[in-house]
Amino acid sequence: MDSVQERTQSTSALPTREHPEPGVYGIFDVEIARGEYWFEDGEYVIRSTEFDVIAAGPTFAEALSNFGDNVIAFAVYLAELADPAENEVEMLGLLAPRLVRLMRSAKRAESRARRRRLLGVTVTLSRRRGDDASRWHRSGPHNSSLPSLA
Repeated sequence: MDSVQERTQSTSALPTREHPEPGVYGIFDVEIARGEYWFEDGEYVIRSTEFDVIAAGPTFAEALSNFGDNVIAFAVYLAELADPAENEVEMLGLLAPRLVRLMRSAKRAESRARRRRLLGVTVTLSRRRGDDASRWHRSGPHNSSLPSLA
């Protein structure tokens, strides 16, 4: 069972506003924001401990999605300020490099997915044409001639 399912199954053991659970919001193994969450009035609430961002939702997954949207909207807001205060400059200084790393990771993931799709199309087409193009290459600790697709 993944952590999102665990958080949505039993509300009796969930953290409260007085005793929130700390955590990190991330995408593609990129840390976006540190924060804490709790359950209050039938909703999951996630609040950043680094930025002025908070989000809620009826399920943990929805609260997390809303939190991600709010973090990105907050970064855009900070970037568009004509005369930001010192603390706003500091927050943007933390967020901007994280979002750049996220975009790079997303681009790499998209590229891997595209290569997998192209590989699937190539194998399918060569089999349809009757070509003997597909080969099985044994890989192990001493013989790894093909790159990992993972």
